[in-house]
Amino acid sequence: AAALQGVPDASAVRHPLRFGDFLWVVGAPGKAPADCAVAGCVVERKTIADLVGRSASGAHMRQIEKLETCGLPHPFVLLEGDRRQASSLPVYDEDARSDRAPSDVIRCADDIDDLCAHLLVTGSPVGVL
Repeated sequence: AAALQGVPDASAVRHPLRFGDFLWVVGAPGKAPADCAVAGCVVERKTIADLVGRSASGAHMRQIEKLETCGLPHPFVLLEGDRRQASSLPVYDEDARSDRAPSDVIRCADDIDDLCAHLLVTGSPVGVL
């Protein structure tokens, strides 16, 4: 565990997660991760290039579905990068997809906006940062 600068009695520990990239927990120093209380917030980092590139396979929707059903009150997807560059990025395996709707494929900034709007209007607990 590494001490967090400027935050008393706090440390950062790397531990594999079932979902998400970051999860905050509260517990006494030296406690095993399983013995700590989850603070209720999980973040899945997603670069714009990864979001676009893997969208034809439905990977982004499966990750969002995992976050929606994780049981935590504050799941988030953190989009890293300039969404306006989405239209210049390749979509991998678009011809191989069979079970995903064409609307699930991310090809441009408007598609990213549509995904965010979908999460909002469907009442998804997943927020987008």
